[in-house]
Amino acid sequence: FDRRVVDPDLRAATRSRVVSTHYADAVEAGVKALNESVRARTGRSEDGDALMTLAFSPKAPLLRVNAGRSKGDESEQRGHMHLCQGVVGAWRNPRAHSLVDDSPARTLMMLETLDALIATTKAATRTRRRKK
Repeated sequence: FDRRVVDPDLRAATRSRVVSTHYADAVEAGVKALNESVRARTGRSEDGDALMTLAFSPKAPLLRVNAGRSKGDESEQRGHMHLCQGVVGAWRNPRAHSLVDDSPARTLMMLETLDALIATTKAATRTRRRKK
């Protein structure tokens, strides 16, 4: 775990759950850590899909993951938004609403993915929206 999950916020949210073999709880807590990371960077209070759309929208992002100057940059921005939306829908929501039995290997794979998403989020440039 300690070699594979490096973000301190993600570790704090998930380590004790992994050690105590509460794997589904660890994954749910990990996705919540991603949400909190995005909230902290944007200053917004939305949650889940709505938060990820607002934060990483390719057309008017609050957090830009690249320079935003090319079609490739726009594609990367959209991809990060979709990945963040996907982990909320596919990983957090099922564990929040029913019992899920995750294996240790699957749990570590999901936490590593969350670690990468959080790293990208923390490295993103905060933008300023123009007032209309």
